[in-house]
Amino acid sequence: MIAPDLQSLSIFLRLGITDMRKQADGLSIIIEDLMEEDPGSGNLYLFCNREKKLLKCLWWDRNGFWLAQKRLEKELKDALLAVKAKAEEVPETTREAITNKEA
Repeated sequence: MIAPDLQSLSIFLRLGITDMRKQADGLSIIIEDLMEEDPGSGNLYLFCNREKKLLKCLWWDRNGFWLAQKRLEKELKDALLAVKAKAEEVPETTREAITNKEA
């Protein structure tokens, strides 16, 4: 099975609501236009729906996109709290750079 090397890529979570009817092409446009990133960079991009119970993941693998979807039993909010706790371990300058990029 082909899988991303999580130690050598960045993971981006699109904050807000994403239309889960979108497939790879539509999500790529969101990555380029709204997130100002390159969808073909090999980084992993996560999107959630209004209820925060559905996640989509888009990842470029040398010659095509991988698109995965997961239905969560609990809201994404629980998972985000865990991510926030981990993010507090990131140096302040890195957090500022991420925050300024989102603004």
